This record gives sequence, C-alpha cells and structure tokens, in this order.
Amino acid sequence: MKYLNIYRGFLGGFRIGVFAICVSRLNIRLRTKLFQSYLRQEIGFFDTHESGKLLSRLNHDTQIMSSTVANNIAQCIGALVKFGIYTKH
Repeated sequence: MKYLNIYRGFLGGFRIGVFAICVSRLNIRLRTKLFQSYLRQEIGFFDTHESGKLLSRLNHDTQIMSSTVANNIAQCIGALVKFGIYTKH
C-alpha cells in the first residue's frame, strides 16, 4: 500500500509536469499565431486600435485561453482514466 501511494504521487507529479509543458507550448503557439495576424493587418488597423490593448490581448487573453483548454483536457483525460479503472473491476 505504501508503494502504491508513492507510485500515485510520482504519476501525479509527472502528469502535472507534462501538462505544464503542454500549456506553455500552447501559450507560445497562440501568441505566435496572434502576433502573425497582427503583422498581416493594414496600417489603418493600428490607427483605430491602441497598441497597449493589442499587447494586453497578446499576453493576457492567450494565457487565459491556453490554461482553460489545458484544464478541460486534463479533466477529460482524468475522467477517462477513472472510468477505465472503475470498469475493470
């Protein structure tokens, strides 16, 4: 029983580490795509939109979106694993 708890703790830490890496990569990918779309805009776009608000969106909104997606995926995988464990018994 003691080794089972150590095993679960190790797997839990590994899972958290993997998801942290995935969230970071997703956040970078979202920021890159959004920045690329900013670069494709015409000059008039920047006359009507403040640069501070665009940068805020680039940083804040992409962080919220990537963490929300990652949390939902983590919950889905956790539910599938629990469902798989309970159906084997």
